[in-house]
Amino acid sequence: MLLRDVLKEYKFDCKARKLSVKTIDGYMRMNGYLFDYLEQKHGIYDVEQVRASHIKQFLLLKEEVGAKPQYINDLLKVFKCYFKYCVDEEYIQTSPTAKVHNVKQPKVLIRTFNEAEIRKMMNYCNGRDFVSMRNKALLAILFDTGMRLNEIVTMKREQIFDEYILVHGKGNKERLVPVSPFLSKVLIRYQ
Repeated sequence: MLLRDVLKEYKFDCKARKLSVKTIDGYMRMNGYLFDYLEQKHGIYDVEQVRASHIKQFLLLKEEVGAKPQYINDLLKVFKCYFKYCVDEEYIQTSPTAKVHNVKQPKVLIRTFNEAEIRKMMNYCNGRDFVSMRNKALLAILFDTGMRLNEIVTMKREQIFDEYILVHGKGNKERLVPVSPFLSKVLIRYQ
């Protein structure tokens, strides 16, 4: 079975599982990179012809051109999902990704803002104009709730309640985030 024909079926399966358009597009694009490589370097067009060594060579090539370990592992995760689908649909018996392991990633320590830096940012937005009040509300929500930027940008007024915010997160998952007295005060001034 042709790699790209199975990819069309896989895309339909992803839609049926209600994955986001962004996720599906990413899957299609990343698998396309592998398929282009397999076709151009190895003349491989069929699912049955793909071996672990081909995938390892592709990932090594990505590493050599400077791709970060996180990106390489993301690619591998996408390939594993695709080939698992191929096994589930009985196009192949075993996945060529079964013996391909993740690249070791360096531990990244995220430097957070200290209290003085947070105060400085909040004080910078102390004006009475709309933009200052909006910016202060955005910063307060970010610092007080830990919500993602996209969750804040797409938030509607109906999601904000006196004691909590109803957050629509990644994968259409909902969660309740408590609103502190400070944040409540900032939001009242903004509205």
